[in-house]
Parts: sequence; C-alpha cells; structure tokens
Amino acid sequence: MLTGFFFELSQNLYFVGLVLTYVLWGAILKLRETRTQLIQLVLSLGIYFSAFAATFALGNMFPNLQSLGYVLPIFGCLLPLAWAFAFFRFSPDDRMVPARLAVVQR
Repeated sequence: MLTGFFFELSQNLYFVGLVLTYVLWGAILKLRETRTQLIQLVLSLGIYFSAFAATFALGNMFPNLQSLGYVLPIFGCLLPLAWAFAFFRFSPDDRMVPARLAVVQR
C-alpha cells in the first residue's frame, strides 16, 4: 500500500515540478534575463522534469513496458551532467537574449 502511495506522490511531484519550471521559464522570458548559466540551468531542469513526467505517463498507459525501469536512472544522471556543462562551459558573465526565441515572426 505504501509503495503505491509513494509512486503516485512522486509522479505528482514531478508533474508539479514540470509546471513550476515552465512558469519559471515564462518569468525568465518576461523579465528578459540574459545570464546564460541561469538559462541553461532552467532549461535542463525543464527537460529533466518533462522526461520524468513522460516516463510516468508512458508507465501508466503501458503497464507491461519493462524498459522504463532503465530509463529513469539515465535521466537522473543527465541533470547533473547538464548542470556541470553549464558551469564549466559558460562563465557567469556570458549573456544571451532568450526573448528573441519567443518572438513570433509576422
């Protein structure tokens, strides 16, 4: 009984993390934040939560799919690697303009 509860709790927490990360990305676009490290950290966190939420959704849709057990640890390793890439590749002074990514060409 507790195993099912914690599985559903983690599923809900990953979905809430996904939604909050995209709200944070919207705030970064709205405030026109230009620090490259911060943008890389938020985007990698969004991909991390999206991957976990998609894995849980696929697990609920296809309960007999056995290969999902191997995918979750891989996603868990990719987030620290993406953050390490952000810290080692970009200096704190690097800037970019993410607002140009959201501009729709008319």
